[in-house]
Amino acid sequence: MFFSTKGRYGLKAMVDLAIEYGNGPVSALSLAQRQDISTSYLEQMISQLKKAGLIIGSRGAYGGYELSRAPEDIYVGTVLRVLEGDTDLVSCVGTENAACNNACSCSARPLWLKLQGRINEVLFSTTLADMAEDYKSQLERCGKGDEYHIPMLRRPAPIKMKLMPLASQRFGFSSSFTSNGARAAKRRMICAVSSVEALSTSSASSCSGAIV
Repeated sequence: MFFSTKGRYGLKAMVDLAIEYGNGPVSALSLAQRQDISTSYLEQMISQLKKAGLIIGSRGAYGGYELSRAPEDIYVGTVLRVLEGDTDLVSCVGTENAACNNACSCSARPLWLKLQGRINEVLFSTTLADMAEDYKSQLERCGKGDEYHIPMLRRPAPIKMKLMPLASQRFGFSSSFTSNGARAAKRRMICAVSSVEALSTSSASSCSGAIV
């Protein structure tokens, strides 16, 4: 029996989801960076696990993946069989390949059967919750307890654009801004420019009179 990279990385991703169970969805990017694999490769494994009903996904900026049920209810053997197809030590001891022309005369078969029984016992008595707890203990022994939880890498929330106020709001004009009001505003602006340029006193006074 030899577990492929799909089986190994897929199982570790499931343990990560077990660690974060109850904290909301975990993004594919967070899972991929945790395992140092590409997001596309991770998505291939996730697709199989979703079809098997072991995980669920959600869309959106804060979407991602999470276990479909509590980690205490998912066995390691179940996960590996989804990803690997089987967990047989050798082909002749598997349930689908038990028939063998040399089954009765094979001197090694009794040993393979014993080993397969032990392997199945471990795989189908160990849950994702057990693996998560063992992983936590391992990190604490190594002084890396802060690495237990996954750094969440989520898309930033959309930026809300602040609309500029209307001219009537910026300059104190009423909403019922008529053509007469527009002309008066134009005169105000002309007079302001005239004051800055230090025009004659008579012009300034005429403007002030027009403004009033």
